[in-house]
Amino acid sequence: MPKRVAIVGGGVTGLAAAFDLERLTDAEIDLYEASDRLGGKVGTERIGDLLVEQGPDCFFARKPGVMELVADLGLESELIEPVQKEFSMLVGGQLHRVPGGLVTLTYSEPTAIEEATFLTPEAKARVLAERDQPAGTAPDESIRSFFTRRFGPEFTRLVAEPLLAGTHAGDPDRLSMRALYPGYFNLERKNGSLAGGMGGDKSAGGPENRSGGGSPGADTTPRASFLSFRDGMQTLVDGLHASLRRTRVHVGSEVQIPHADHVLLAVPANRAAALVESQAPEAARLMRAIPHNSSAIVTLAFRRTEIEHPLDGTGFLVPGGEGLTITGATWSSRKWAGRAPADTVLMRVFLGGDRQALVQRPDEDLVKLAVDAITPIMGVKAPPSLVRVGKWIHALPQYEVGHLDRISEIERAMGALPHVTLAGTSFRGVGVPDCLRQGREAAKKIAETL
Repeated sequence: MPKRVAIVGGGVTGLAAAFDLERLTDAEIDLYEASDRLGGKVGTERIGDLLVEQGPDCFFARKPGVMELVADLGLESELIEPVQKEFSMLVGGQLHRVPGGLVTLTYSEPTAIEEATFLTPEAKARVLAERDQPAGTAPDESIRSFFTRRFGPEFTRLVAEPLLAGTHAGDPDRLSMRALYPGYFNLERKNGSLAGGMGGDKSAGGPENRSGGGSPGADTTPRASFLSFRDGMQTLVDGLHASLRRTRVHVGSEVQIPHADHVLLAVPANRAAALVESQAPEAARLMRAIPHNSSAIVTLAFRRTEIEHPLDGTGFLVPGGEGLTITGATWSSRKWAGRAPADTVLMRVFLGGDRQALVQRPDEDLVKLAVDAITPIMGVKAPPSLVRVGKWIHALPQYEVGHLDRISEIERAMGALPHVTLAGTSFRGVGVPDCLRQGREAAKKIAETL
């Protein structure tokens, strides 16, 4: 009789696992999702002629394997590149364009540094001296520690931290370079510096470092690093779901560990912990020790005539210490084609980061905070015509320094349950491509054990 595989969690990790299990095995496959929809944080809502993303609005296309999966699903023709790519930083109450040459965080052209109007002369000189700084030796370190060593404190606060820590709504003093941005971490360890590691190649665009999804994003290379789909990121979820032929999908289904020859837990660590606690208590304890932060996205629509700002770019980020309640905003209708009519501005405003308590407040409070924050920045002259609030409560895993060692300990402790595999955003990668990769790797591992 065929073996049976149960997948708990219908986000992109679980869907990708089912996709490959159908091709690698003849197993009976059941996928259980507790909510009433598939996709997890990935989802798109069509509201009249507006396209509203509930979670990430794009994916990092240079992660290994992601474009191959898009091709396998027949979705290549649905891909779109950003219409605009530059973004700004809000420093001292003013928006400053971020020169493209800064955002690779590997090689910075002197001209790009000089154009950065928000950096002091001392900070610019320190950035140019990156190649001369000694390499780190610690087995892991925080985002703030790493970039302060390499580029100095001002560049770290105003550029590196909002770009990298902001994506995870986390504390740059605690987030792990080795776990979240191994490209930068290993480049320095191998070559002594980031600029030296790139060999001065300004077109290289940096190593595969970013998880994508939360910030306005930018790209300085001829081929777009970040891509989306014509009808939104839901296209990926629908494509994966439609590809399944043998998998029985159960939505609105709360389960314990099902009876099966192998079980994939593609759910957050705290939920996985509850499912394995009775049989693998040490693994459960370690999983519960992974912190998870919260964030909120307030989506707003205005008539174009109600916004004074020229909307030149994709949006802006807010570095820590600027005294705002928001961490940034993406002008969706300027970043991607087809998100709103030409006479409408659709934007997403992000809350969370170091102000976690804000996210727990009522939706109407978050809307007011978002509108009050953007009004003086963008010259808003009327209330929004559309409002949507999305909250991700304790849903953003914090890969703190030492995270990969903790995951190794969890995997050893899971030896008590050899027929159970863990995958997903809490473990070895948080972006859409990393979740897809984890799902497919889990499918291969399960296929080998059946």
